[in-house]
Amino acid sequence: MGELFTRASDQRQYDRDDVEWSAERISFASPTSVHFWEYLSSCSPSWLGKDLVDIGSGSGWLLDQAKQAGARHVVGIEPSRKNVELARRQYPHITTVLASLEEYSPSQNFDIAVAVMSLVHIGDLQEAFKKTHNLLNPRGEFQAIVPDFDYFRRPRHDYEVSFEDIDADEYVTMVKRPFGTLADIVRSIDRYRAVGNETGLRLVEDVPMPPTEKLMQTVPRYRGSAGKPMTHLLRFIVEK
Repeated sequence: MGELFTRASDQRQYDRDDVEWSAERISFASPTSVHFWEYLSSCSPSWLGKDLVDIGSGSGWLLDQAKQAGARHVVGIEPSRKNVELARRQYPHITTVLASLEEYSPSQNFDIAVAVMSLVHIGDLQEAFKKTHNLLNPRGEFQAIVPDFDYFRRPRHDYEVSFEDIDADEYVTMVKRPFGTLADIVRSIDRYRAVGNETGLRLVEDVPMPPTEKLMQTVPRYRGSAGKPMTHLLRFIVEK
């Protein structure tokens, strides 16, 4: 693998001195977080009375939303020290554990696992799905937001973008944004489906996520992507 893959699979890249992530997504007030919630909230009825883990919980906004939606117990696992410190300041009533998915050793299993744009920083997708499967109870569900394969190939918002191909279903993109440079591993939905089948997590729904009217009103630059999916909400269920 190349240099971009090494950076993308560094789950602690948010702790780099040249990245100030809190400036981008300091709370649920972020337009991106609100946009994700517009789609992910359709899953929230399934959280009622359930135990939920957020894989790569970042600033913790989704944990707070899950609690408000009636989840019984919520835990965030987050490998970035900066993000954990931010989450604990903003949501002291919610447990956030400083650990990567691979490092996490839970004292319980969960009914729901959620991952919002965090699989893009995990190099070994199959091992991540195996670990997620092991975190879930029988009939549990894994809900993940992932990049759209074609959208992330295109230049965006005058950012400087670099690419590194891995194979036909996987590549790395590195984007220089005002708050810093981040690299992501982008995979096709077919890759997620295949890895899910191999690890006992069956893909039951793929929801394309084009920019909503609310997002386009808040951030007009997204009007150029109207009607085109930027990300996808994938729902997997434990099959075995």
